Amino acid sequence: MKESNFKFTKKEQIEYHKQVKRRAAKFKLKVEDAHNLYDLYWMANKDLRETLKLNKMDRWFYNFTKRIEIIVQGKNIAFNKR
Repeated sequence: MKESNFKFTKKEQIEYHKQVKRRAAKFKLKVEDAHNLYDLYWMANKDLRETLKLNKMDRWFYNFTKRIEIIVQGKNIAFNKR
């Protein structure tokens, strides 16, 4: 499979960012969504965690999961300090 050399121009990136912000402003998290996101964290395997670490998204993933856990469980269970 050939790699494409497609790149976004600065103008296209700004327009994409505006569209994402506009759609995100309308998004409302439902109860099922919160539970599904919480379940997704516990189903995440070692490969996903390593990939997130490589892409430097692991900190975001854990912080996001912590916030979802507090919403779903009412407290921080998996990330509590020992």
